[in-house]
Amino acid sequence: MRSVALILAMVWASVSVMADAGEPYALLRTQQWQGRVVRTPNRTAAFAVIAPRPTWSSTSPGVVLLRADGTVLQRAFPGADVRAMIAWEQGYLIATVDSGAVRLRTVRDDLTPRQQSDVMIRSEQMLDAGTPIRLDKHPESSVALLSVGSTVYAVRQRTADLLVTPLEQRVTAGLAMAPTGRGRIALSYSIGSSAFLSIIDEQLQAIATTSVPLSDDARILHVGNYVMMLSTVRGTQGTVVTALDLTTFATFTRTIPIEQHVIAPWIDSDGGLAVAMLTTRSGRPELVVTSGNDIPEVLPEGTFIPGEYGMPRCVHVSGDTIVVTFAGGIVTTDADGTILSRDACVLGLPLDHEELFCTRDGIILSTRSASIVMTRHEQPLWFIVRGVDTITRLVIPLLLVSLAVVFWALYRRQRRFLDAVIDIPGAGVVIVLDANGRLVRTNERAAALMKITRSVPMRRLFRSYMQQKGLESLASFIEHALSVRTSRTDRVMIEDADEQREFVITSIPLVGLLGQAAGFIISGVDITEALERQRLVNWAQLAHDMQTNLSTIRLNAEQLDEGLDQRNTERRRRILFQVGVLIQRVRDLVSVGRSDELVRLPVHSAELCTEIRHEFDPVMFPHVTFSMKLRGTMMNVDKLKISRAVRNAVENAIKALRGQEGTVEIATWYDPVFVFIRISDSGVGMDTETLANMMRPYFTTAKDGTGTGIGTMIMQHVMDLHNGTLRVSSQPGVGTQVIFRIPHGMDIRHRYRATEEQDA
Repeated sequence: MRSVALILAMVWASVSVMADAGEPYALLRTQQWQGRVVRTPNRTAAFAVIAPRPTWSSTSPGVVLLRADGTVLQRAFPGADVRAMIAWEQGYLIATVDSGAVRLRTVRDDLTPRQQSDVMIRSEQMLDAGTPIRLDKHPESSVALLSVGSTVYAVRQRTADLLVTPLEQRVTAGLAMAPTGRGRIALSYSIGSSAFLSIIDEQLQAIATTSVPLSDDARILHVGNYVMMLSTVRGTQGTVVTALDLTTFATFTRTIPIEQHVIAPWIDSDGGLAVAMLTTRSGRPELVVTSGNDIPEVLPEGTFIPGEYGMPRCVHVSGDTIVVTFAGGIVTTDADGTILSRDACVLGLPLDHEELFCTRDGIILSTRSASIVMTRHEQPLWFIVRGVDTITRLVIPLLLVSLAVVFWALYRRQRRFLDAVIDIPGAGVVIVLDANGRLVRTNERAAALMKITRSVPMRRLFRSYMQQKGLESLASFIEHALSVRTSRTDRVMIEDADEQREFVITSIPLVGLLGQAAGFIISGVDITEALERQRLVNWAQLAHDMQTNLSTIRLNAEQLDEGLDQRNTERRRRILFQVGVLIQRVRDLVSVGRSDELVRLPVHSAELCTEIRHEFDPVMFPHVTFSMKLRGTMMNVDKLKISRAVRNAVENAIKALRGQEGTVEIATWYDPVFVFIRISDSGVGMDTETLANMMRPYFTTAKDGTGTGIGTMIMQHVMDLHNGTLRVSSQPGVGTQVIFRIPHGMDIRHRYRATEEQDA
């Protein structure tokens, strides 16, 4: 068994070393050079490196030829400021900066100079170490491109001499293309506030020109039959892609919400134009591959790249392989997005234009000042590690979930009960104590009752949180519950916001997993409103009994001698009117909780308000001045219920005057959809807390027992039945305004005809 375990451990160690995150191969950095790598046709030399000119040495070579293994084959141009180099006529064309000018020279493949091949190009701008100088040439083309700052020249070989022809100034991007039709050079340049993309033939004549976005940062690529320009427009996000078909010279433009350095077009295996893009979704990098001819506005789902590699640098495509470089790693995929390698390593390359060259056993990443070689290492057992990694990712969460289930099974009854009691809205007062009587947790209602804010620390004895007036009975109940350690229920009076409220308080012992006492839950239910409702039911019963007595009074008042003098006749009329009003009040109490069915009839809003106004006898309310502002119309409503709602609002307005002289205004108006009735007073007004609570059923501010809290409840309920709304606004010391908004509920023609007849 020990031998088997040892063998398995050795196999696993080998697999772990070879598999590198379970991908088919790995890219490992094997070499690094200072300078830019260029392609070389030399059979002996594998690479040519343009070394930056050091400021401390005049003998360092400007160009170094290397073998495939990195050993130096040839050094040349000591102390020269070499800026660019390309393969040229069985050798190289080299650009150096010499005495403030660009010098072009041709050399053989061993870097020895050719005869009569030097050309000096004077530049209008100051040439310093930061001036970009670039040579570009496709192996099959006979024309090279020389960029000096923003000026571009065409370079051709005429017998033994070089012929240099200036092409354009203010050039933002240029490319020497493989021969496709007549085109040899693609240039992007600006004239004034406009920019253009031109295709130039071997005779240096423009054969196609199209307008492109004006950009300070652009890149031109030759992909199949297309010349594609990727532009970053100042002040906008994303990249504008302009594609020009070299066979028809037709163009199309797309805008992609991605930075251009992580966009790479290529021709796929089916011969179609494709684009690889690196985006970010949910904080993770995602590689998206889509058609280049029809890039959708919303990018499709791609391949998420797992791991942490830092900021993305560039996306390259070589053949059917996509290479994505990051500041801290490199990832390769196939054309379908399947990951082939993932390697975390600090590339150490500057943030500069990055080029990729494929070698027989890896790739080269090159910038202006540094280049690295990444060698490919096959991983024959990668699938084993990937399988183990997949299983591990499944097993570990499964174990964690199992442990969580076990703990949940142990604690579920107690925790579920606690959470349910604490979190359920309207649960009343909930206080959780530990076995020693220390406060552990409360819900919002209990915290408000004990004046506990979020800054008050928990885990103190409960007595220290109950110093407020009105909590003595609750503290005594809790102290008794802790002493007897059993369940207990009692009715307790608690003062809340200067109002005595009655609670049913229950203590429930908590038991730990081992049967020990773990604490108490103290819960309380406010039964004040339930008691009020019970009283209201009793009042309704009393009102029902009073109807007979009031009917008898009215009958006798009606039978009084009609021959009474005028003064007594007026008193008789008032008695009958007030008895009718009182009978209606009694019916209000009796009807609480009864049917909500509406009996809709056409009612004129101004007449309704006038009738309600006359219910309030001036003899009873000499201090009240009624102001009537009536602009009425017909509405289809339940007159009895609407009258009750408006009457309650008037009564509240009179009460708000508190016996002082004041004004109660009754106003009505309408629009094409609603009828509005407004009751406003010049009384004491309401503060913010009272205004917020006035719609609560049975809420009243009357301390003398004259208020029942059903007035506003009836008002709101009647509006709900009519699909209307009730709006209350108030300001302390100024007064209160109640507005009923009631739908007309009538055919518009009948409504306006009835209104016109009424006005007439």
